[in-house]
Amino acid sequence: TPLGAASVQPLRARMIRRADVQRAMQARALYDRDGDGHYDLISAMHKSLRGGDVDASLYYIARMLSAGEEPRYVTRRLIRFAAEDVGLADERALPQAIAADQAVAAIGMPEAGVAIAQAATFLACAAKSCAVYRAWNGAMLAAQREPHHAVPLHIRNAPTRLMRDLDYSRGYVYNPANGYSRGCAQGFLPAEMAGRRFFDPRDFEDAEPPCPLPLRHRAAAAMAVEEGVAPKGVAPHGRGDGAFARQADGPVLGELATPQQPPRLDHSDCQAD
Repeated sequence: TPLGAASVQPLRARMIRRADVQRAMQARALYDRDGDGHYDLISAMHKSLRGGDVDASLYYIARMLSAGEEPRYVTRRLIRFAAEDVGLADERALPQAIAADQAVAAIGMPEAGVAIAQAATFLACAAKSCAVYRAWNGAMLAAQREPHHAVPLHIRNAPTRLMRDLDYSRGYVYNPANGYSRGCAQGFLPAEMAGRRFFDPRDFEDAEPPCPLPLRHRAAAAMAVEEGVAPKGVAPHGRGDGAFARQADGPVLGELATPQQPPRLDHSDCQAD
């Protein structure tokens, strides 16, 4: 008897039933990177993040990654979301998303999955603002429709005497030497676009997001909310030190008035209405 022959079992035919196929299909998610399912899932992720639903956001990301999606596709979408939907409401969002992308490059999957989850959780919790996104779209549209307006003389480069004789850079006031003043008498946009506005600093979420305060500050912040006084450096509503944050030790640069008292955009010193 050949060595090991006694342990060889005869092959037996087995009927493959419909239920067997269904179980096999369900064990591995059907996912086509170029199909509708791919776009449905990434759309669901974006909308869940925008709506502040952490659980749904993590679920759709997990669906994509477990089905074989390229992790850096997901992190690229998180980077885009951070700039488009969070923006200046919390300037920590973009570094969080970029860090997740770098984590994928540095340690790969599955280890970087938790870094992706952290970034997604932060983005879902963060305050939202589309102000920069809308301003950028407006500026791009204007540049495409009006690409030939002359740059005002006073802010043109004047490296030669001839250019200076032609009034290039004449009348320009160096703002830092003028008390860091904002604007200028002549304005900065082309004359045909005087008074045009792309950025609206009032375009931000006024609700109080549920996070993303560092965990070590949660208890202190909760107590501060009850007492009506936030500890120094902590914003109890979770906006952190963002450009629109309100701090206990006074407003930060870029803080907005409440909706009942919208800020007055006074640019009378640099535009001709």
